[in-house]
Amino acid sequence: MPIRLSGLASGLDTEAMVKELMSAQRLKVRKVENKKTKLEWKDEKWKELNQKIYKLYTGELSKFKLQSSYISKKISVSDPSKATVTAGSSVPAGTHEIEITGVASSQFVIGNELNVPADTNVNTNTKLVDLKIEKGTKFNIGKTGGTSKTFEVTDTTTIRDLSKWAKENGVNMNYDETHKQFFVSSSESGLDHAFTFTSEEPDGNTNGAMNVLGLGEITADGAKGAKNFIPATNTTVKYNGVEFTSGSNTVTVNGLTIQANQVSNGPIRVNITNDTDGVYNFVKNFVKEYNDVLKEVNTLLYADTAKGYDILTDEEKEAMTDEQVEKWEKKIKDSLLRNDTSLANVRSALTSIQSIQVNVRGKSYSLRDFGIGTSDYTEKGLLHIDGDSDDSASSGNPDKLKKAIADDPELVMEVLSGIGKELYDNLSKKMGASSLSSALTLYNDKEIANQKKAYEKEIKKWEKRLEEMEERWYQKFAAMEKAMAKFDSQTSFISGLFAQ
Repeated sequence: MPIRLSGLASGLDTEAMVKELMSAQRLKVRKVENKKTKLEWKDEKWKELNQKIYKLYTGELSKFKLQSSYISKKISVSDPSKATVTAGSSVPAGTHEIEITGVASSQFVIGNELNVPADTNVNTNTKLVDLKIEKGTKFNIGKTGGTSKTFEVTDTTTIRDLSKWAKENGVNMNYDETHKQFFVSSSESGLDHAFTFTSEEPDGNTNGAMNVLGLGEITADGAKGAKNFIPATNTTVKYNGVEFTSGSNTVTVNGLTIQANQVSNGPIRVNITNDTDGVYNFVKNFVKEYNDVLKEVNTLLYADTAKGYDILTDEEKEAMTDEQVEKWEKKIKDSLLRNDTSLANVRSALTSIQSIQVNVRGKSYSLRDFGIGTSDYTEKGLLHIDGDSDDSASSGNPDKLKKAIADDPELVMEVLSGIGKELYDNLSKKMGASSLSSALTLYNDKEIANQKKAYEKEIKKWEKRLEEMEERWYQKFAAMEKAMAKFDSQTSFISGLFAQ
């Protein structure tokens, strides 16, 4: 920044004069900066609102349009300690009888102590050849269905290596150093995961290595040479007298998922009823989420005008408290979407739910047929459910919705899911990508971004123009100072001549 000596000849404060002259010109650039600031605030408002509507769109509304959301069952089990039962959407209401006659288990073998000298220190890093298991010995794991895997012992093979191989092939093999025993089990329960575990020595003898490990020959039916053997079993469930099996503890039949906890030693009664309260609360929660979004839209669209409020300058902010500044700016921000055309279109899409009609069984139905509708016009389209005990505006009305769910749940499901689908489609159209907006966006975000860039370019042009204007003023004042200095010098010279 150049050093300027102002008013040496004229006595004028040229710095102050130029600043005053430029302040009027700077109002022009400030107007553009204010437009840019308001546009940025508007973009922020839209982003916040778009996020709330998108949450409704992908959350409650997305579920509201699915028929499965209206299929809720209540279930009671006469002995839940024996079985845990859940009901799918397809399970018929009524009483079902189940009996747990067997619970799935894994094949399990507890070995004897290793067949090695008592003072031999054995851990998972011990080499098999140090246990007198010959190099070239082959261990074999066989599975139900005829598949088998083979592992050959080398000079460096350790207990850890053998256990790792067994685990990779569906058999857990853990060595207990304290008791010098192996614990071997199938990695999953059920007869399909039963296994055989044998060994073959280089001389053709069998199971010598398995005897060294305290296990002997393991088959799906027993373990010769082991301390204890538990065979693999399936879960067996009788459902209304018919037997069903599973390798896990879960059996699914006729829409019921039965988790077998233990043998029941008799029948268990399972009672299934339609969950009227569950469906009612689901609809009630959707209405609440819908109203929350519509309230926000109404607040922004019908906001009070901010006429007379403009962006504060730094000087104006300094003269106000932080609270005053915040209130001032909030007044402007709250009015930015007032009477906005895009927002009005969004509101129209949301409130279309009130007029949507769905044809079921040859008759048209709307939300009103189930006691869901608007109340006071001043609420601008908020929904109420007749008979809702939490809603003072409609709690005294007959509860049509709950009665309809109890009397004809399928009708409620078809109508409300159909209405939800149409509202979902209406919002989808508003969220479609265009030359002015991105996908899943309810406002012209691309247009705002382009307008913001245009303002930034305009501000840069103005800044350059003002710099040049300011420099011209300084040059003019400098020329004036120079002329006045020359005039003063000539005057002094002439005065000196007359003085002689």
